[in-house]
Amino acid sequence: MFRDRDYIEVSNRFIFTVIGNIHPPARIISYLKYIPAKEKTPWSRDGIFYARALKGYSAWEVAKAANRYIKNEMSRYIVYDEVLGVKLIEVPNDDIVAHYIPEERLFEILGEPSDVLEEKVDEIIDILTQLSGISENSFGVTGSILLKMHSPSISDIDLIIYGYENSWRIKHLLLELINNSRYGFSRLKDKLLSDYAKRLIKFHNLSYKEAVKLYTEKMWNRGIYRETFFSIHPVMYEWEMREKYGEKKYRFIEKVSIKARISDNRYSLFNPSIYSIEDVEVEKGVKKNDIREIVSFEGLYSGIFDIDEYVYATGKLEKVYDLIHNDEYYRIVIGSAELKGDDYIKPLSWVL
Repeated sequence: MFRDRDYIEVSNRFIFTVIGNIHPPARIISYLKYIPAKEKTPWSRDGIFYARALKGYSAWEVAKAANRYIKNEMSRYIVYDEVLGVKLIEVPNDDIVAHYIPEERLFEILGEPSDVLEEKVDEIIDILTQLSGISENSFGVTGSILLKMHSPSISDIDLIIYGYENSWRIKHLLLELINNSRYGFSRLKDKLLSDYAKRLIKFHNLSYKEAVKLYTEKMWNRGIYRETFFSIHPVMYEWEMREKYGEKKYRFIEKVSIKARISDNRYSLFNPSIYSIEDVEVEKGVKKNDIREIVSFEGLYSGIFDIDEYVYATGKLEKVYDLIHNDEYYRIVIGSAELKGDDYIKPLSWVL
């Protein structure tokens, strides 16, 4: 089973991050994360230095990295997916030489951390399990720590929480911890917040003021733990998934902008974040009457909008063909290569 934010490696040492839990037969949807470097970098293992393939975390940067590095014999990794209706990276299972699993790596760290960064991972998991009552078996660690190529002095901590109920419990707990600076947790402030906002606006359609507001008023899963930046990312178990590959098909219509009310956010924590919507008004683009969802592949919008909150969204209008229920409807997709970063969801009050 390949889950969201697992890592996979192929024979030329290119390392990919798994996207979501739904994959075609014998292939894994993913994006290129690390490539071997010719010079010294902060990320290394087994005497080999690695460079990040992405300049920033956005769907458009993912697409550019694929075009930049996936060439020659690897060009077969970039395919048109007939189900999803887009070109993306799908790594053949037979080409995978290593599968890095977040919960297994965390198990190695707990109780026996090997450096100061792993000690902080151990501490965070201890705090979260004690306060939430969730078993440590429901957590994982991803990013450079998963790959054992982290730099203890500068790397971030990227954690996973598995399970639908567990994820919501951790969201509420983390909001309490970072908003009230408890147990070593706090929000980004001052220069750290300014630098983070500046990075966001490089890759997302947000103003500096909006980026600051988005973090301070909306985000719940990113902060500081004892001077180290950390994040935590919810991932559902496979038996909790609402859909299997091939049960629905998707086709791009055009770019649109809408106003809408969030009617359901139960699946907004996960990748992709799914917000059911009502009271939809199309502001720009083709007008369709049955737009039911805003779906974001940008983690920026994970679990940040409340039920009955009004939002303004610009994204890719897709037609959805539900082959199981013989149904057709539309959705707005945030985080697509087609729109090249020119998509977003904002509280409606920000654009009035």
